[in-house]
Amino acid sequence: MPPALRTDEGSFGVLVRLTHKAAARLRKIDYWAGAVSVMVSYLDGPRDAGPGAYFG
Repeated sequence: MPPALRTDEGSFGVLVRLTHKAAARLRKIDYWAGAVSVMVSYLDGPRDAGPGAYFG
């Protein structure tokens, strides 16, 4: 990932774009889901979730 996107906001934008792209590809082959979830873990240990960390 380019350095400009290695922030929380930048990486979240990449996550959203890739998730939308994957969902579009699945819909194209007639796969449907009621929900999609993504789990993220950090190599350097847990991070403070902070406000707005859960988008449910």
